[in-house]
Amino acid sequence: MSQPPYPQSGPDFGRRPSAGGFGPQDDYSHPDFPTGPPQHPVPPQGGPPQGPLPQHHPMAPHRPERRSPAMGVMALFFVAIAAVVHTPLVIQTVERFHQLDKHRYDTPQYGEAEEALPMLLSLQLIPAALGIVGLILGIIAAATRRGSAPGVIAIVLSVLAPVLLFVGFLVGMQDLMS
Repeated sequence: MSQPPYPQSGPDFGRRPSAGGFGPQDDYSHPDFPTGPPQHPVPPQGGPPQGPLPQHHPMAPHRPERRSPAMGVMALFFVAIAAVVHTPLVIQTVERFHQLDKHRYDTPQYGEAEEALPMLLSLQLIPAALGIVGLILGIIAAATRRGSAPGVIAIVLSVLAPVLLFVGFLVGMQDLMS
């Protein structure tokens, strides 16, 4: 019940069918692309099988190059500075909001607090930018093994510090929110 194999010989083998299937047929040959055996036959490989090529240099175990941990330390430094500088700014901001709440609109203390708040809020962008730079450097340091331990610590601290500072801000502002 099996079919005979497709015939690969005969007068039409290797010829392209013409349009509509009628008329003379061209073969697939082209003068730029000769068919048939190669012009220069490849000589047969003779002789016994050869083993691997001799090694001129002994193979030393691969040791990764020692990289400086400076990038990880620098990342940790930026994040630590950002956290240390940001903390008093948050405390000052909370105090100014309390000062605004305590005094009337026409007192000089209210005016001082009102003038100081935009500056305090703007100054918080500097440690935030330092923290982001520290985070990026920490990721690069951990990925390229240039101070992996300090880089990972910088990553963790750069994520935790803003969260903890925001929680501290909310706790400081809690009595003003009620």
